[in-house]
Amino acid sequence: MKRKTERQKLVKNCDDIFREIIRLRDNWTCQRTGFKLDKYNADCAHFFSRDYKRTRWDEMNACLLRKGIHKNWAHVKSEEYRDWWISRIGQDEFDRLKLRTRVRGTIYTSDLLAIKIGLQMRLKRLELIKSCES
Repeated sequence: MKRKTERQKLVKNCDDIFREIIRLRDNWTCQRTGFKLDKYNADCAHFFSRDYKRTRWDEMNACLLRKGIHKNWAHVKSEEYRDWWISRIGQDEFDRLKLRTRVRGTIYTSDLLAIKIGLQMRLKRLELIKSCES
């Protein structure tokens, strides 16, 4: 088994933190059906692929969906999914998000460290907000 590089570990850390952010932000609720989810059926769904590092950890590019909906709706009925996404965030924000996916340039390990710190701070803020709500 190949060992993960420091960069790969950082990307995974960022993904893990981001997933928790989306779960908290969306209150563990499928954004299409409104049903409560648990960790086994909750997917952090992206509109633009996670391959686009500039929007991989962008909250406008993610929401919580039930696994089956994510798989069978988002990846099969892509036009319907796109229309739904636009209705969620608005056409202007969707267009800005699309432009951000096209930004070229390397994301260095130092950039990933900064992204991770920003994500950690966002998660802490969300946790504080949720604890005050309950």
